[in-house]
Amino acid sequence: MSNNRPWELVVDPSYFRAVMGTMVSAGLGPKEDVWVRIGTTGEGKKPNYQVQGPDGRVIRFSGTSHKIYHEAPYVSFEPDNLSDEIFTYPDVVKLLALCLQKA
Repeated sequence: MSNNRPWELVVDPSYFRAVMGTMVSAGLGPKEDVWVRIGTTGEGKKPNYQVQGPDGRVIRFSGTSHKIYHEAPYVSFEPDNLSDEIFTYPDVVKLLALCLQKA
C-alpha cells in the first residue's frame, strides 16, 4: 500500500466503532489501558489491526470481520506491516469522528 496511514482511507464509520468494541471486549484490560496498531498492507479500506494490553499481550483481528485473526492470533503482525502510530481508545474515537465528517 502506498499510504502508510490506512485509517485515512476508511470510509465506513462502522469499522472504527467495531475497533472500539474490540478494544473493550478483547480481555486485555480496561479500554484506557489497551491500544491499537493498524495494518498497512492491502487496500486500507478495512485494515487488519492488533490490540495490545499493558502486559504486552497482543491479539490480532481481521479488519473485515473484527474477529480474531485466524493465523497465529496471539503473535504480533510483522512490525513493518503495522502503523508506527499507536492508537488509544480516545484516538480511535477521534478517527471515527473524522470518518463521520467525511461522510
